[in-house]
Amino acid sequence: MAFYNWQFFLLLAVTLTAGFNVLIKLSADKIQPVLGFVIMQAAAFIVSLIILGMLKDKIDINLGKQGLLLSVAAGVLIAIVNISIYYMYHLGGTLSVAGVIGRLAPALLVFVIGLIFFAEGFSYQKLIGFIFSMVGIFLLMKK
Repeated sequence: MAFYNWQFFLLLAVTLTAGFNVLIKLSADKIQPVLGFVIMQAAAFIVSLIILGMLKDKIDINLGKQGLLLSVAAGVLIAIVNISIYYMYHLGGTLSVAGVIGRLAPALLVFVIGLIFFAEGFSYQKLIGFIFSMVGIFLLMKK
């Protein structure tokens, strides 16, 4: 795949995450949040199986114990996150504030975790970006 680089998948993830939030916001008052989550996850599972089937000859599907356990743990967390997002919108959270904070705040937390626990490179440019993001969250939370 010529487009097989992390920037392509970053752009895809950012674009589809925005769409994902809009669709949950639109459905939040039209379906019970847990039921909406279950339907969403069922659709995601079906799409995942289709993609796995399409790529089965191109990828190594050998599974180690650590990879399995970490994937299950991530699945548990994403389930709780997605149910929380449904409830956030169901209870009146807005796309322009709750949606943005709900994506930006975890990104900032991951930034700090990357620096501290994964020894990822630090720069003053990253620090300035982090500070601007924190200011952005503060401004979005102000009434």
